[in-house]
Amino acid sequence: MRCQGDGVIDIGIIERLSITPSPCKIKAIIAEPEFQKNVENNGLQFEYLNPEESQAKWLYDNQTLSKIVRETGILERIKEQKK
Repeated sequence: MRCQGDGVIDIGIIERLSITPSPCKIKAIIAEPEFQKNVENNGLQFEYLNPEESQAKWLYDNQTLSKIVRETGILERIKEQKK
């Protein structure tokens, strides 16, 4: 589902919390000046992603970070620590 307006949040986070507001409602909330001010004051950044975009980002990040963990030897270090 697509909505008008700018906003930033990972719907996947909300889905994992078992909360199911519509994407349009989320975009409306994060477009509110008070919300944006609170985000900025806490040094955070939000990027709105609809469910499909959120899934694609999650999969991309997982692949990227998994590759980094393997290629840098972090995975082997973790395995050694578990022995």
